[in-house]
Amino acid sequence: MSHEPKMPPNRYGFLQLAGLFLAFALLVYLLMDSMEYVGSSQVLTALYTVMALILTLLVAAALLMLFCFSNKRMGAAFARRFQYLRDAFAVPLRHLGLFGYHAESGLDEKRFATKRKLQRQARRHYAHKDHNPKS
Repeated sequence: MSHEPKMPPNRYGFLQLAGLFLAFALLVYLLMDSMEYVGSSQVLTALYTVMALILTLLVAAALLMLFCFSNKRMGAAFARRFQYLRDAFAVPLRHLGLFGYHAESGLDEKRFATKRKLQRQARRHYAHKDHNPKS
């Protein structure tokens, strides 16, 4: 019996995210290539510097996604931690709809509460597995 954590259901999502980050990096690179000479103005130099930082972050994010794709343990840990971000954005954004108006019914509230409960149980299960690998 293996003690490795179970992989998230969509492991190839990491590969798709890496491709998306690289596509954005390519767009930023092409935009930087089409800009004028850097020393021509201070504003242009500052913009070029910011774009170079964005390019570096996009490439680093793509490398992280490739690492998560190739390393099962890191991919599972990253997928579990990403759930916290989803939960944080789900609470305020569930009230937004078309033009900021969204009427929630009781059924919507129950679905949202059930989803939160299941996610909390899954996190507890993973935490229990991480601390007690024999169970």
